[in-house]
Amino acid sequence: MTDPKQDFSVDREDLERFMGAALAVAGADQASAEAVTRALVTALTNGYR
Repeated sequence: MTDPKQDFSVDREDLERFMGAALAVAGADQASAEAVTRALVTALTNGYR
């Protein structure tokens, strides 16, 4: 049986671009999208999963 959890990495810029696009589609304004993106990237780079 294989472990379904796999470690991977994504460039920070790609992650920010993806999250920004997803939040825009969801209707977030620019300031909110930037704040959420910044918070999520900070959490991920500090090891919160």
